[in-house]
Amino acid sequence: MKRLLLLVVFISLSFFSKAQSPCDKIEVYNDEFRNTTSFSTPYVPDAVRNVWISKIKQGVKTEYFVHLREMEPVGKTVKGAFLILSNGKRISRPDAEIQLDIDKEEVSIFHPGYIQQADIKLTPNEILLLKSSPIAKYALSYLSDSYNGNDLFEMFKCLLLK
Repeated sequence: MKRLLLLVVFISLSFFSKAQSPCDKIEVYNDEFRNTTSFSTPYVPDAVRNVWISKIKQGVKTEYFVHLREMEPVGKTVKGAFLILSNGKRISRPDAEIQLDIDKEEVSIFHPGYIQQADIKLTPNEILLLKSSPIAKYALSYLSDSYNGNDLFEMFKCLLLK
């Protein structure tokens, strides 16, 4: 009985530790029409806040993007996307276009259901910055929020190796 219990515990720990690997969370998409392969950290569609990173490979060309998404109480179009890393370094795009959309599934009296999203193409220097430190805060236009970017930081390091 003890052996069976130990075996069950060992298998459970093996399963859960493997599922927790940051590299296992990277999603891969192949687009045979555009001849591209995209890699992305997870995106949670129904979350109020979202930060995810993607990598797009087409032949020898590789591009990285940070995607920022925030629920917006007032539906107005503005500009600007900003990241502050844990080490104090910043990635700023004051002129970044922010898409405004209506989340039809979330509209209610208490939540108007507006979504702001910015997709920031990273420069080589910004990739090095993100490789060196997790995201601590981000802002879209005037909305800012703290963010625990440790998991995303670990997944980004895996994304760089893909």
